[in-house]
Amino acid sequence: MKKTIIALGFDTEEIYMPDEYDFDGIITLLADVMDGEGFKCSFCLTGDKLRRLIAKKRQDVIKSLTRHQVESHTDTGSRHPNVLEYLENKKWAPGVSEVQKRETPCFSLIKETFGKESFAMNAHNNTNGAQLIYALSLMKKGIRLGGSQLHSFLGNNKAAGWYCNTVVIGGRKVSAPGFFRKEWDNDFLKLQAIFENYKLEGMDIIAGNVFHEMEMKSAIMTDRFGAANGLDLSVEKFGKWGIPPLRTEKEFKISLNNLLKYCHFSG
Repeated sequence: MKKTIIALGFDTEEIYMPDEYDFDGIITLLADVMDGEGFKCSFCLTGDKLRRLIAKKRQDVIKSLTRHQVESHTDTGSRHPNVLEYLENKKWAPGVSEVQKRETPCFSLIKETFGKESFAMNAHNNTNGAQLIYALSLMKKGIRLGGSQLHSFLGNNKAAGWYCNTVVIGGRKVSAPGFFRKEWDNDFLKLQAIFENYKLEGMDIIAGNVFHEMEMKSAIMTDRFGAANGLDLSVEKFGKWGIPPLRTEKEFKISLNNLLKYCHFSG
């Protein structure tokens, strides 16, 4: 039976939480845990996140990422205008040029910072456009587009999706309900059955993001928190709403323990 590769990745984008909570340190923790378990992962950084790390002189974080693959999560992430917004009124050719102009800085900064190429983009919050896919192919970059929940523990819905500039029919994405709230034990039995079925189907790669780095500390992602409360966090603070609720120490330990279990399971 041919080998099935399990590809792990983390979206990495938090730029709004106060420095006192050290959300940047979560990146180093995740990178070190993965490295310690013998995993090389993809950390998908927005250009804004990488520029912030550089401005804050977080060489410790940057150094921890050199042991892994770093990819683009778009240049500006949730900051406006996002991909959908800057492509909204663009026809084909102008849209392709706009993508190249706006997304090249992130790829260039990754190469400058880490000394190696970023080969792909994990599109941000499904803010995609047809010109994005074509423009990235001209830039010799792959793309992973989310969207449909292709597979979860709650059902088995198959759909078409994009992965690395290729349409994937019946692709799979495995979700992880309760990852931050309960110890995973029996869940791995379900996951093992899913993976074994994929292998029997001859699937080459099982790819998916483990989670966003901020989710280790924050119960709600900051961009979703801002959208829910009508805040544009790129131009205003959390204000009367305060920061999103933080996870308890117990939840933090549970998620870290589950991550370790997942590493051993996937290996």
